[in-house]
Amino acid sequence: MSSSEHVDVHRTFQEVCLAIDAELTQHGAALEASNDLRGAFRAFEASYVLTSSESALVSALNIMLKRGADPFLTCAGFRALHEELRSGDQSDPSLAAELEAVRRKLQEAEQASTARRLEARGDTRTPAQLCRLGRDANAQGDARTAYRFFESAYAIEPATATFLSMLNMRLRAGGLAVVELILRQFDASLERNARVSPGEADTFVRKRSEASDALRRARAAQLAVVLSSPLVSAELKRKAAHLAVVMRRQGHEANVGRNLPEAHACFQAVYALLRHPADGVSMGNMKAKSGDLEGARDDYLEVLQVADDAAALEDE
Repeated sequence: MSSSEHVDVHRTFQEVCLAIDAELTQHGAALEASNDLRGAFRAFEASYVLTSSESALVSALNIMLKRGADPFLTCAGFRALHEELRSGDQSDPSLAAELEAVRRKLQEAEQASTARRLEARGDTRTPAQLCRLGRDANAQGDARTAYRFFESAYAIEPATATFLSMLNMRLRAGGLAVVELILRQFDASLERNARVSPGEADTFVRKRSEASDALRRARAAQLAVVLSSPLVSAELKRKAAHLAVVMRRQGHEANVGRNLPEAHACFQAVYALLRHPADGVSMGNMKAKSGDLEGARDDYLEVLQVADDAAALEDE
């Protein structure tokens, strides 16, 4: 098989990835228009995990703002995003416009946070009592309920330790993309005059590492995840499945021809599309045959991690 044919199939892989992201974005916009905000958030978050697109992250935060259920995390997310955008090329007019849009959304989120604090005045429980209830719920494996208790405590008394507990619960219950963003820009995401103790700083570093690892694993699995979801059309799923068959065949042909880098690239793409263990093992085998034992180890560990994650989901 000629090198041009190989180039074509890899180009097709990139086209499929772009088409998947386009469908996620369109699906998110349609769900938002129909007021299915939960569904819209899932679509925009999936797009961000797949592409790292800031526009998808802005859309996800906008949905959180519309829902109004997490004003403090929404505020923190917009603060963190504003800080990230500020590090870009300030002479870019499109960046300046995006910064201004994020600033306006941050103001809306701050107003929602103020309203939530006024509402919390009617809660007769103390922050300590609410945090205790949050810890109890977490111990029982109910991260969503635990989050609500910690959020109520934070609404009454905005302590950094409570905010970290909120992030930890959201990390367990969903919302990985926004939590990772906040932890990545933790200092910028905090409210003014927030204090961070040495112990809280240690917790932040640990949780940032956890969130970064979780996002890395989610990105590696995202193609296969969205292809098995209703967020992607049947036509595109069929195209991806056919592409996987072609690329797997090309991987085996490249292996026979001792073109091990090409074989690895093919098996890696197939594994990204399907997450089938055999393709992951083939991916690692190509590294091992080429003498890259460290790379082979990383590939094999990824396959084992995916299997462990799947088993954990089944246990839940």
